[in-house]
This record gives sequence, structure tokens and C-alpha cells, in this order.
Amino acid sequence: MRSLIREMLEARGYVVIEASDAETAIAFVASDAGAIDLLVTDIVLPGLSGPRLFEHLTRARPGLRALFMSGYSDDLIEQRATVERNLAYLQKPFSAAALTQRVREILDGEPSALA
Repeated sequence: MRSLIREMLEARGYVVIEASDAETAIAFVASDAGAIDLLVTDIVLPGLSGPRLFEHLTRARPGLRALFMSGYSDDLIEQRATVERNLAYLQKPFSAAALTQRVREILDGEPSALA
């Protein structure tokens, strides 16, 4: 799924850095490898959850934004991960158009991009 999302975004002109896990993402951000505007992550991850990864990364990159996604029902998400109501979310499955629309809304800072 990660590679498919990368391909969808790259096909629409976005530069994507793909990390296989939370630790790789943290190491990349710690290496100060350039600008990162948006974290696209699943809510439920092995080890560190998506929201916890975002919290960790924003310590080094305070302006970082995030798009959380999941294929789990809302009830299960609430049980397995704590997600603040004001974070952008996209339910799986989704189309390439829906993904790129959400990404654009978040990067443009549109209020409708949240929740």
C-alpha cells in the first residue's frame, strides 16, 4: 500500500520520501535531509503508532503537517490509537483523486482538510 500511495502522489508531481517504518522516518528527519511538508501515515503501525510518530517528528519539525489514514472502523481506531479530533484523516479504501485532494487541502491549510 505504501508504494501505491507513493506512486499516486509522484504521478501528480509530489516529491515523496518513503520510509518502511517509524524508526526509518525518525532517522530520516533526524538527518536533516531537507524540507518535509507532510507526513502521510497509517494510524495503526507496528510499534510506534502514526499519531505518536507525528508527535515525535514535530519536535524536530514543528511546522510538519500530517494526513492519517486507516482501513479500520472508527470504533477500532479509537481503541487502538488516540487521535485528536483536529487531525486530517482519510478512510481506506480511497481513490487517487481523494488522496491528492486531501493532500492539497492540508498543504494549502484549508479548514475543511481537518477531521
